[in-house]
Amino acid sequence: MGTIGSWGLHTQVQPRFGARAIVERSRVSLLWDRCGVYGDADEQWLTDIDTVIPSFIERLSKLFQQGELLSDQDKLVTLQQGEWVCLANPKASYGYLYLDVYRQECGNVQATKR
Repeated sequence: MGTIGSWGLHTQVQPRFGARAIVERSRVSLLWDRCGVYGDADEQWLTDIDTVIPSFIERLSKLFQQGELLSDQDKLVTLQQGEWVCLANPKASYGYLYLDVYRQECGNVQATKR
């Protein structure tokens, strides 16, 4: 799958959840029409991703609230929760946060910093 019409940071890991979230008043919000699952995800993967995303969103919001992440930065942040990884970068967009979430397994490719 190409990157046209997909959301997130476009890491090469699949399956992955990709999104362009909104950052407003130091809060990160997902818009469900600006996200998607890319690659072949089974039912267990889909169930698991639904449980880890809220925690990553909360942690990313805290980074904005504490001033460690700003919407005018081009800074790649990596968060981990168990075997799950969240890569996020505002890409100096002044209001958006691009993110990918995937399960870390042997052979997965990490995103390169932009």
